[in-house]
Amino acid sequence: MTLITELSEREASVDFRFTANYRAVEEVVGLIRIEGRIVYEGQARNLVRQWTSTNQMPNEVANEIHTVIMNNCIPEAVMIARDLRLPPPIPMPTVNIPAQQPPSKQRQGMEVM
Repeated sequence: MTLITELSEREASVDFRFTANYRAVEEVVGLIRIEGRIVYEGQARNLVRQWTSTNQMPNEVANEIHTVIMNNCIPEAVMIARDLRLPPPIPMPTVNIPAQQPPSKQRQGMEVM
């Protein structure tokens, strides 16, 4: 399967697969797989040449492409996981509200607002 193909000197098609596996002691409990294609705009010809020869992208291009994929797939995977009653594929932030401190003694004197 070709992952990156040149569309023009400035555009390349990048196929991707995002996968979240759910395992419980060596048994697959669930799997979310999102496949797609994005169009990269930039120095596409150089990207395709490097990918063809080394199966690697320049770091700055890889960062950009992976960020786009994650920003689009993570929210979708969270919604799919909810529908399938699986935990979200990323740890959700926890809320920690500190215990309320007793009010300190009020200062005596003038208050300016």
